Amino acid sequence: MATYNSNIWNLKLDSAQHETTTVFGKVAIPAGTSVTSSDTLNLFRARSGTAVVSFWLYTNQWATTAGEGVVGHYATATGTAIDEDSISVDVDAEDAGLTMSFADALATPFLPVSQDYFVAVNVGTITDPVSAGEKYLLFGAVLARPGDTVTSVYTWNGEASGSLSDE
Repeated sequence: MATYNSNIWNLKLDSAQHETTTVFGKVAIPAGTSVTSSDTLNLFRARSGTAVVSFWLYTNQWATTAGEGVVGHYATATGTAIDEDSISVDVDAEDAGLTMSFADALATPFLPVSQDYFVAVNVGTITDPVSAGEKYLLFGAVLARPGDTVTSVYTWNGEASGSLSDE
């Protein structure tokens, strides 16, 4: 079991309140090396309060046959899965191509959590791995920070104005 980090792994990503941040990265597996069952591909780390609202993966061929892996987000402090948001998905290691997106693989995006977290792929069963040439996983994600709740400040003609709760 090997662990590979993306080119943006050393960053801790954040998003300003009510704004989004788009991230792109790559995990490279060197030529002559095979992706094997239970390998971990660490994609990115993010601060508490952010939500992953869009996500996609793209790979080249890693194997001739492969089983499903898990894409999920995990608590940075403990490494444990935030289970309701960790999903099984075919990372399409046997073919090159778009592997997953929230549009076709998830009903909802990763919701905001109250702790720092990281997003990783845990590779499923790999048989007949490919060792020739560099293997890669490209990924993109949109992070958002929903911000504080809106509270009523005053009512005028039946219309309430709103303000962030920390204003």
